[in-house]
Amino acid sequence: MKHLKQILCVLAAVCILSVGIVIPSSAASKSNEETVFTYLTETMGLTNAAACGVMANIKAESEFIADIGSSSSGYGICQWTGPRYNTLVSYCNNNGFAYNSLNGQLHYLQYELEKTYTSTLSMLKSTGNSSDEAYNAAYSFCAKFEAPAGGSSTAAYRGNIAVNTFWPSYGNRETSASTELKEEEKTDENGKTQKTGKWYLYDKTSGQIKTDVTGFVQNKYGWWRVENGQVNFTCTDVLKGTVNGVDGWYYVENGKVRQDDDSIRQNVNGWWKTNHGKVDFTYTGVAQNEHGWWRVENGKVNFNFTGLAQNQYGWWYLKDGKVDFTHSGIVENQYGSWYVKNGRVQFGYSGRVLYNGSTYVVYYGRVTG
Repeated sequence: MKHLKQILCVLAAVCILSVGIVIPSSAASKSNEETVFTYLTETMGLTNAAACGVMANIKAESEFIADIGSSSSGYGICQWTGPRYNTLVSYCNNNGFAYNSLNGQLHYLQYELEKTYTSTLSMLKSTGNSSDEAYNAAYSFCAKFEAPAGGSSTAAYRGNIAVNTFWPSYGNRETSASTELKEEEKTDENGKTQKTGKWYLYDKTSGQIKTDVTGFVQNKYGWWRVENGQVNFTCTDVLKGTVNGVDGWYYVENGKVRQDDDSIRQNVNGWWKTNHGKVDFTYTGVAQNEHGWWRVENGKVNFNFTGLAQNQYGWWYLKDGKVDFTHSGIVENQYGSWYVKNGRVQFGYSGRVLYNGSTYVVYYGRVTG
């Protein structure tokens, strides 16, 4: 019997590995929980209570784990099934998100609420900010958006999660629902109100400028670099912060996060490859900005690189990290010697090349003799 138990334990472990089951750590779940709260309040503009209501349902459905479940039994943070699962996948594919990522699923959740569950979104948008409102938001979201088995008893259970689990932690958090980023106004001697051109982050209750806030703040015009409560329109840099609930390094131009930016940008630590305004530390290749094409390794330009490197357009000769379009000749790398013309390996060329007094036989760009 002892040996049988050991065998069964081994088989169970093998099964777990083979199906890819991942037991989420409490730290990972807590991090996702924070990301969800930030997205619901900062990106969608919900009150803390409304966010607590949605979070109570996400906890009950998935424990904040994005890559969990299946299309038939329910998948993701909201356990989408059938056509809703299919739309999740297609929406993410069409909008540059991974369907199994928390970021992609949060964007899809917002999309569903805006396009299909408009009455649920209206309920969330009209939710006040109290523990009772958190209960009501969780109850209604459960009944209208999730619609699980158990009906009103399940909805009441999730309402209690909102009140007892999330409201104590998040109820008094400062969010965009309690602050407003807007242009300063002053009244002149004639009683006429004039805009000053300066933008500040105001506390909606007191009307005071939030001088303790430095970071990225959103309004209807985008995300902005705020320093001591004021938008810094002179700021052009690559800075660390959180945008749409995602931590990272972002390119800021004239105070605004450039979420459309796909280039090479500089800060005090070097030059960096951006993708949708965010530094892409996974990128290694040859990328462009207004100054040329550059060798990028793990998101950062390597100015010490001289040799051949590849991007989606071909193989290129780089000197000191930059593509040298003036260079023509024979260049060697670990794969052989190659004919380069105007900075690019000529894979379409076969023939003879005279370089530095020597004649080389080239076959489809590669030196063969």
